[in-house]
Amino acid sequence: MTVPSFQNWFQPLLRRLQDGRDHRMVELYEVLADDLQISEADRAELLPSGVIPTYKSRISWARTYLKMAGLVEQPQRSVVRITPAGLDALKNKGVSIDVAYLRTIPAFAEWHSAGRRSQQ
Repeated sequence: MTVPSFQNWFQPLLRRLQDGRDHRMVELYEVLADDLQISEADRAELLPSGVIPTYKSRISWARTYLKMAGLVEQPQRSVVRITPAGLDALKNKGVSIDVAYLRTIPAFAEWHSAGRRSQQ
């Protein structure tokens, strides 16, 4: 299995946070990789910079996107917890939580479009 794209980590991350407690990212990386059955070889894959494992980068981007959508919050550095909006998103069983879904959230849509405008 290859390392899934960052948006494929949205739901697994939210599910891991649904207990409402604070979670350290350093612990979540491994638990989430186990949840998605990421092999040791795929965990060893690094970004082109050669510094950061690809799966950790993608989980971090998932956290950032969920944070900008208001589905998670960071009470302190490298700590994350779910918000009531994140819990509501998980309850929506027929909805796939992906970038298209996040774009329906005004704060995220504004952040996402601002980022795209600055890249042009």
